[in-house]
Amino acid sequence: ASAARPRTVASAGSLALLFAIYAVAIAIGAVISNNAVVVLMFPIVVRMSEASGVPWRAALYTLTMAASASFSTPVSYQTNLMVSRDADYAFADFVRFGLPLQLVCMLATVPTCYLLYK
Repeated sequence: ASAARPRTVASAGSLALLFAIYAVAIAIGAVISNNAVVVLMFPIVVRMSEASGVPWRAALYTLTMAASASFSTPVSYQTNLMVSRDADYAFADFVRFGLPLQLVCMLATVPTCYLLYK
């Protein structure tokens, strides 16, 4: 009897891997800047795309778009922090309005990158 291979996101297909890249990037982007997200994740995404056969352009465009969609916390992007005090926004306001906006962006970006670069 052979041992079962562990199931990975890459084994679920290219589209699943792109969604995973986007989700991880927005999760990390909630606490660090978008530039740092790209610098941190770039080598990982390149290796994952090489290993799984996902076109690197689709993976990297997904990463950069996810890093740019920093709407869920006031610290995730400079302008969020600049307006939060003057507009009297609470942290929860960013989560309440920013997280759904990030999900809409994800649903638009990932399939587009997949279709353009498959």
